[in-house]
Amino acid sequence: SHVRAYKKSEWIAYLEKEGFTIQTFSTFKKTFNFDVWCEMMDVPQQDKEELNAFMNAASKNLQQHFSIELLNDQVQSFQGQSMLLVASKGETH
Repeated sequence: SHVRAYKKSEWIAYLEKEGFTIQTFSTFKKTFNFDVWCEMMDVPQQDKEELNAFMNAASKNLQQHFSIELLNDQVQSFQGQSMLLVASKGETH
């Protein structure tokens, strides 16, 4: 996730290629605090400022899709899709 987030299909394909069987799979929306997320991802300050500007300049449809919350032109939070996946490998008893 520090370079890019893998798609759900990529995770499933990788696990199945390695011999795992998908037991359970669900997706859900997750809200991220922008400052905390940037810190957790070790985003350099200049990149953070550019990302903030990019999210501010995004179309209203895009801002709505990602539930981007702004306060005085500063991104407060945004929403992404997360997944919970349970897989097993080999025989289960």
